[in-house]
Amino acid sequence: MKRLSLLFIFSCFFFSLPSWAQSEQFSMRQVACGLSQPWEIKFGPDGALWVTEAHSYELTRVDPVTGTAQVLLDLSNRKNFPNFNQATTWPQGGLQGIAFHPNFNSFPYVYIAYVYQFNGCLPDTAGCYFRTRIARYNYDMVTRTLSNERIVSDTIPGSSDHNGGRLVIGPVAAWDTCFIA
Repeated sequence: MKRLSLLFIFSCFFFSLPSWAQSEQFSMRQVACGLSQPWEIKFGPDGALWVTEAHSYELTRVDPVTGTAQVLLDLSNRKNFPNFNQATTWPQGGLQGIAFHPNFNSFPYVYIAYVYQFNGCLPDTAGCYFRTRIARYNYDMVTRTLSNERIVSDTIPGSSDHNGGRLVIGPVAAWDTCFIA
C-alpha cells in the first residue's frame, strides 16, 4: 500500500509539471551578433554581458539593453601561433574563461584564461601541445578599460584536442584550509 501511495504521489507530481512550465512567460531577442565563437558569457558587475571570443581572442562587453558591443581587450598578439583562419593546428579553446574578483568594488580585477603558446606536434597526428595562461587585469569602471596585465599562471599544459576551460573563484577560506602545514 505504501509503494502504491508513493507511486501515485510521484505520478501526480510528474504529470502536473508540464502545466507549470506552460504558464511561464518567455520571450527571446537577439542582443548581439557577429561575435567570433563566443566561449563564455557572464553578467559583469556593471550589469553588462562580458563575452570571451575564442577565435578572435577578444573580450567584448555587450550592453544587454541596447546591444552595443565594445571590445575591451584584444589578446590576438599575445600568442605565438597564427589566427584561427590561417592556422593548420589550432587549440580548441583559444580565449577561454573569465572571472571577476568576488569583492569587485574594492578590487576591480578581471581574470582571463587563454591559450598563448604552441609547443609543437608529435609525428603522424599524435597530438599537438599548447600552454594556457591565466592573467589578471584592472578594470576602470569609468573609462571601461582593462590595464595592468599580471600573469597569474602561464604553465598550464594543453593540447589541440578538447583544450578549453572556464574560470571560477572559490571562497578564500577553502584555500586557507588546504595550505595549513
